[in-house]
Amino acid sequence: MARILNTVVCCVCHVNFKTSSSKFTECPACRDTTRKNTLITNFPKSSFGKWLVHRISQSGTFKVMSSGVTHSSLSELYLLWKARRRYSQSSYCHISDEWASKLSLHLCHLYPLKGSVGCVGELTTRNLVIAPSTLNNQFKNTVFNTGYYVKSNSTLTIKQAKKMLITRYGAEVLKFQQEHNLLPVNKKPIATSFSITEQEYTLITIAIMEATRLGIEVFQDDDSDTIFNRILKGASTMNTIHTKAPATLSPDECDEVRLWSTHHKVKEFCDKQLSLYYFLSTNDDRFNYVTMRDKNFSKEALLDLESSGLLRDTLINTFESAAIGQRLYTFIVNAWTSFNPDRLHKNSKFVESDEF
Repeated sequence: MARILNTVVCCVCHVNFKTSSSKFTECPACRDTTRKNTLITNFPKSSFGKWLVHRISQSGTFKVMSSGVTHSSLSELYLLWKARRRYSQSSYCHISDEWASKLSLHLCHLYPLKGSVGCVGELTTRNLVIAPSTLNNQFKNTVFNTGYYVKSNSTLTIKQAKKMLITRYGAEVLKFQQEHNLLPVNKKPIATSFSITEQEYTLITIAIMEATRLGIEVFQDDDSDTIFNRILKGASTMNTIHTKAPATLSPDECDEVRLWSTHHKVKEFCDKQLSLYYFLSTNDDRFNYVTMRDKNFSKEALLDLESSGLLRDTLINTFESAAIGQRLYTFIVNAWTSFNPDRLHKNSKFVESDEF
């Protein structure tokens, strides 16, 4: 049976359009505009959006997002913001209508929010670390030899920050919302009790994950306090140690690795990829550190994280997009599986993937 199309006048633009539904009062173009505007205006009302607007207002300038307010920079911050909530292992009890967390964690600035006169710490993943709230409260605005900052003496109210976010950066907020669709905070009591994550995280695993993400060296006997203090107070990064490993294998060495490889994908790698693949897989002490997308990583830390089942999340939180983190994770697992499968987490397996 054919649908009956009625001609309706759009209540917004007053253009005639045809529809078989009586519920539509707007034409398709206006409905699409309304949907996009709703996505944008929902963002500063969401939990993450409120946090972001408040931090920008405290800083007094949008310059603290040094790479600009973009879909990419918003997604990076959002992944880190979500990681803090996940690591805190929060749970909700509907009977008492209260939230509780196993760990009290903050997103701490490396260079503080209010540092030296005219300097404010960046609101970027490279200047933020998930750490115990006690350390954040202890150090407050103390300036150590670490972190990133911008120069600004500006002031910005929460209302101004929210308005600028929507009017000036609405297009990038829309791209972010089309991917994540964050909704306004629901203040009504929740009907059931639940936990944000079933994964159990300890301070030492969080410390190792954050040090790895930021490129800070971790030693075998370090405890969580030592690692967090090294991150927050400043430490030499793995860049200082990278000179131990050559940038690439020689062309002849690459040809030899390709010759003996049993995986056809490895034979197609360029020299740079093949070098990283080899350095990840070898037990040679000269190659204790590997470089991926200009970030240096300790092989020991990578293995420790994988044995705990946390490597994938760490890489996703480290790079500018979850897709890059996932591709690198697949690449690492492929390298390890090819040469030393017994060292891996039980869920690790070789997966055919595109080059990163």
